[in-house]
Amino acid sequence: MNSDSAMSTMILENITAELHSTGDEYSVTLTEIGANRDNVIKILRAILDIDLEATEELVDSTPHAIIMENVTAERADVMKMALETTGAIVEVVGGESIGSGLYNVVIVDVGTQKISLIKAVRVLTSLGLVDAKDIVEAAPNGVVLSGIGLEAAVAAQLELQAVGATVVLEELP
Repeated sequence: MNSDSAMSTMILENITAELHSTGDEYSVTLTEIGANRDNVIKILRAILDIDLEATEELVDSTPHAIIMENVTAERADVMKMALETTGAIVEVVGGESIGSGLYNVVIVDVGTQKISLIKAVRVLTSLGLVDAKDIVEAAPNGVVLSGIGLEAAVAAQLELQAVGATVVLEELP
């Protein structure tokens, strides 16, 4: 599995559950597929729960393929970020701002690569070994980063999941 495919798989595992909330005022449009059409199709199929033929038709209708309508800002932003990791260009329309909330990145399960996870926490936080180990051992409540934007939170989540951890993003009130 190449790194693009692995990244797409991780994204799908982490955002599919987040994308099943009811929506309100945003729409997501695929304006350009980019170089990795297969990963765009894979992400769309998993998130939208549609068959391959329908997904290919949707992708082929680019540059004006409306992927989602009447969704929350968070859902639109997550879909946008997921598709942009494949090189696609996505436009979100509606509301006043997208992804303006702050998040905590929380380890809920360490997985089998504890040492690699501690190293990843150190890289993300610039903490020393003891402090990083304490965060990892605090799972399921190990807050790695606190009060960061959605884009940075998703990037940190993906880095930690790459070493086998189960990580959630908690939106701050």
